Amino acid sequence: DKDAAVDQCNADLAVDADFDAELQQVDVTSEEDGKAVVEVQYTLEGEDVDTRLDLEKEDGDWKVTNT
Repeated sequence: DKDAAVDQCNADLAVDADFDAELQQVDVTSEEDGKAVVEVQYTLEGEDVDTRLDLEKEDGDWKVTNT
């Protein structure tokens, strides 16, 4: 399930091709009872960004809950 959560984060973080974005690292920091916390580091238009995403499994798919 951790791999699925990471894959969903990658999909959710896909940005418009006009942006200069590069995904650096995605780490699942916890996963329990259909919920996961994922730390994401990426570069967006030359700036490093660190963020945390809360995911919840819904109908078999991971969804970002803190948008």
